[in-house]
Amino acid sequence: MDSKVKEVTFKIMLWKDILSIPIYTIIFNNYKLLFWLLIVVDRLVVLLISLKIGYVEEFIDIALEGESLKDKQLIIFSMISGLVLYGLTFINNRKLFYILIIAEIADFIVLKLIKD
Repeated sequence: MDSKVKEVTFKIMLWKDILSIPIYTIIFNNYKLLFWLLIVVDRLVVLLISLKIGYVEEFIDIALEGESLKDKQLIIFSMISGLVLYGLTFINNRKLFYILIIAEIADFIVLKLIKD
């Protein structure tokens, strides 16, 4: 695939990671069925994109080694905001926190199994 398409997809995935926790929180508190549907669809989309475009770790390594300051700032912002949002979710809604962590662990395991 074209490197520009991969770069844009990577940036979209980073922004999705930043925005997904607040969206999940709102939907989880108000629409349980929609939440479960959304989380399943989101996990499938992430897996398919990872298989088609490439793994996020590879993009992070390339971006951190590169000279683009915007990419480095986006990665750092994504990491810090993710930690803060997961921390706030842990404090305010532990059930949602555990669901999201289990989903992340499942993604990690499936991607490692597929990658190897």
